[in-house]
Amino acid sequence: MAVNPEHVGSIVDVKPQYETENRQELTHSASFWSTSTQVDPSATGAQDDGCDAVWGTQPPNCIWRKHEATGLFVGHDSVSFDRLCMLSFLRKTSHAQKYLQPLCERWTFDPAIIKKGLYTSVASSLEGQSLKKIKFLAFDALTQQALGITVPEILDFRLTYQWLNARIYYYFIKRRRHTQHLVKIKEELDILDADPFICAVIQNAYECVVAGQLKDADLDLPLRFFITEPLKGLFQKHESTEVILQQLKLLKSRFASFCDNALRNWNEPFDTNTEFFDEFRSLGPVALARSLSETVHASYRKLNINSFKGERQALQNLNDISNRLCCSVKECSDAGVISASELLQLSQELCCLRNFFSMRAVRDGMKLSGSLKKTVQQVDSLVNIQQELNGSTPALYSVFQAGKQAAQGDLSLAETLIKMCSSYSVESSTSAGNKAPSLKLMRPIDDKKPSKRKKKEHIRAPSVTVFGIYFQSNSPQGTTR
Repeated sequence: MAVNPEHVGSIVDVKPQYETENRQELTHSASFWSTSTQVDPSATGAQDDGCDAVWGTQPPNCIWRKHEATGLFVGHDSVSFDRLCMLSFLRKTSHAQKYLQPLCERWTFDPAIIKKGLYTSVASSLEGQSLKKIKFLAFDALTQQALGITVPEILDFRLTYQWLNARIYYYFIKRRRHTQHLVKIKEELDILDADPFICAVIQNAYECVVAGQLKDADLDLPLRFFITEPLKGLFQKHESTEVILQQLKLLKSRFASFCDNALRNWNEPFDTNTEFFDEFRSLGPVALARSLSETVHASYRKLNINSFKGERQALQNLNDISNRLCCSVKECSDAGVISASELLQLSQELCCLRNFFSMRAVRDGMKLSGSLKKTVQQVDSLVNIQQELNGSTPALYSVFQAGKQAAQGDLSLAETLIKMCSSYSVESSTSAGNKAPSLKLMRPIDDKKPSKRKKKEHIRAPSVTVFGIYFQSNSPQGTTR
C-alpha cells in the first residue's frame, strides 16, 4: 500500500524493541541489496543529483535505483519511510517529491583504496568520519542514556555504525581472501588511537566475515565505559537540581573540548570531576584564592635549581596545576556557570595574595574562552609582572618562561623565582594585600549597576524536568548557596 503523503513523517506507536529490530533489519537489507546489485547509472536519477557512489562491486554502478528502492521500502508503510529518512536514506523535501540519497553520504569507504594497500589513508578517513558523528551526538542524549532513557539520537547513533558494520560484512563475505585488509585497517586505527566505536565496528566486521554470519557490533560497552557510567555518578551525588544542571552544562562544554583535542584519550573514562566549580560555589572567590595559593605554594617549595635542569618532576607538577586551573576556568566560562565579575574578583584576590602563578592561569582560561576580552584586559591591568620581578617582594610567578629559558641554558630567572618563593607565605601576603584595597574596587567594564529589588519571599520551588526526570528543588527561591 502506498504511503499517504498527508501521513508522511508521522510517529507510529511501536514497542521500542520491535521498532529497533525493524530498523536494524531495514538497514541490513538495504546494505545487502546495494552491494549485490549492479545498475546502469543511466537508469537512475542519482547522476542528476550530482551524487558519486563509492561503494559496491564496481563503485560507479552500485548505486540506489530510485524506482526499485522506493517501491521496495517506501511502498510498504509510513514506518519504513520515516526510518529511511532518519537514517538519511531518504530526503523529505516535500510531500510530492521523495527521492533516495546515496548511502555514501553516511560513510565514505572505498574498497578500491583498500586493494591498493592504502590502509593508513582508509583508517584516517574512518577515524575522521567517526569523530564527526560523535561530535554531532547531543550531550543531552548521552545524559538521558546515563539515566536509563534510550532516546532516538542514541538509537540512530548505534544504527549508523551498525550500517557500516553490515556494509563491510556484505562486501568482504564475497571476498574472503581479502579479509586481512580489515586486520591492517584495525592496526592503523589502533596506531591513530581512534575512538572505540569505529574500532569495535572494524573488529566485529572482521569476526563476522570469518564466522560467516552477520551480527551487530557491541557499541554499548564503549558507550558505558567512556561516558554513561561516569555520568551516572553525577546523579548519585546529594546535590540540588540547580547544581546538577550547572555541572551538566560544564561537562557539556568539556565534552565538546574533548572531541576537538588532538590529545584526547579514549582509553580512560570521561572526566566528570567538577572540583573547581564546586569549590568556587562552596568557598567563594576570597577563600578559594587562599586555597589555591596554599596548594601552589606547597608545590613551589619543592622546586630547586635541578628542577630546571634534569629533575623536572616538580616543574611538571606545577605546569599540571596551571593547566588544570586554566581549563577549568575556560569550561566554567563557556558554560556560563561562573560570571565574568566572579572571575575578575578571583583574579583580584589572587593578586592581593601575590599569587601571580594562579592569576595567570585564570587569565589564560578567560582568554581561551574568547568571550571575556574586556575582563582579560582588566586582569592585565592589575599588576605589572615584569616590574614585580625586578623588585624584592616575595611572590609566586608562572614557571613557564623560566623553564623555557632554562632549556636554553639560562637559569637566572629560575634562580629569581626560587628566591622569591623561599620567603613567601600566604599569611604575610594576606596582610600586604589588605594594604591595597583599590584592587577590590574594580568592576567588569560591561557590568550593569544592580537594580533595587524588593526582598523575595521564601517560597518552595516548583518541580522541574531535567532530561526527562522530575526533580523537586529543596532550596527556596531567592536564597543563595
